Amino acid sequence: MKIRDKLTIIYSLSTAFILAVLSLYIYFYFSHFRKTEFYRRLADRNDITEKVFVENDILAPDVYQQLKERFLNNLPNEKEDIHPIRKENISVLKAKLQQAYPDSFIEEILEKGYAEFERGNVQGVGQKYSINRGDFIVIVTAVDELGREKLRALKYILLSTFPVSILIIVVIGRLDANKAFAPVSKIINKVNRIKASSLHLRLDVKNSNDEIGQLAQTFNQLLDRLETSFESQRNFISNASHELRNPLTAIMGETEITLLNERNANEYKKALRTVYREAERLNDIVNNLLLLTNTEDNSIPKEEVRLDELLMDSITLIKRSNPHQEINFEATEYPDDPSKMMVWGNYSLLQMTLTNIIQNGIKFSNKMPIKVKLEFGDQTIQIKVEDKGIGIPNEDIKKIVQPFYRSENARSFKGFGIGLSLAQKIMHLHKGTLDIHSVENNGTTVTLTFKSIIIEN
Repeated sequence: MKIRDKLTIIYSLSTAFILAVLSLYIYFYFSHFRKTEFYRRLADRNDITEKVFVENDILAPDVYQQLKERFLNNLPNEKEDIHPIRKENISVLKAKLQQAYPDSFIEEILEKGYAEFERGNVQGVGQKYSINRGDFIVIVTAVDELGREKLRALKYILLSTFPVSILIIVVIGRLDANKAFAPVSKIINKVNRIKASSLHLRLDVKNSNDEIGQLAQTFNQLLDRLETSFESQRNFISNASHELRNPLTAIMGETEITLLNERNANEYKKALRTVYREAERLNDIVNNLLLLTNTEDNSIPKEEVRLDELLMDSITLIKRSNPHQEINFEATEYPDDPSKMMVWGNYSLLQMTLTNIIQNGIKFSNKMPIKVKLEFGDQTIQIKVEDKGIGIPNEDIKKIVQPFYRSENARSFKGFGIGLSLAQKIMHLHKGTLDIHSVENNGTTVTLTFKSIIIEN
């Protein structure tokens, strides 16, 4: 069952329940009002009866009867009952009245002076009067046929209109549900039109403050991330294909040329050395791809690593393969607390990150002097690697960390375009950041920011 159908049912049932309660309230209210109004009329007749039959000096019975027939509406089955109260016969009076009226009704008249009763269709009012001639009980009874007829008419009206009202409520509920879910239907239709080839499409957001608008905004943000991911994937496949195709083309070309004619041993060795170099290059690319995949795993082992020692070890390692390379090391004042120089991390991965960045600076500056800075803050540690090389074009800075992406001015340099991407993934695993500031033809500064171990703890 669809949500809109469920809402229609809930809306209809809840409204029907409210309507039923309201109908019952109206019925019982008018029933109570009818009784109260009829009791008031009976009380008025009681007073008139007392004036005529008890206080004989005001009106004679025949005059009262004439006035009643001419000016008063006769109540159906109206009866007047008058009894004098004498102390010596009060028990006899009670017994006599209780044969015709409810016991509690008679008791209440004698105790409180006024009482009402209802038995079947008959209603009655009794009242005790005290005059000079003594005490009297006056009881007037009648049947409220007009009120009962009106109440029956009201009941028929409510019962006949209830099913019609339910039908109207269901129709209105359905229309309201359709109207409420119209934006959702539009979203569904729009989303169904979005495919991998049309990830640029976005949902319309008419009101960002309601739930539908927030849903559309959230979905648009998801599309933004998907579009970025798909774009990165396309770039990755394009660049990876280019890097893989070069060594494969070289291997295939070398073997094809070698097989065209008979060669001597030296020529075969030379061809095999070429094939080996290209295969080794291909192997390096594959290993880097595997390394990129492994850095997605957050379960890598970590330990306490002192960054200044790690940095010095990385510089020493680079010096072994580049003994003539000038690397200038600078450091701010070392903190008194050794924990401010420590981070939680994987030593090998962090060393790989540092060596990649420093070697990039050496490579793209044609082995010009490199400056490495170590800066300690209260809660962070920063390592900055500065070079005066070819720099990175401004439009390529955001793309440079994508796997295999290489700027046009870096195509002539040996490499695969994986180093910075790998470094960024490693920094992400260590909850650090990698920032690049570069000016084309004027050098690049790469800043690695770590949280000290006091924050990690």
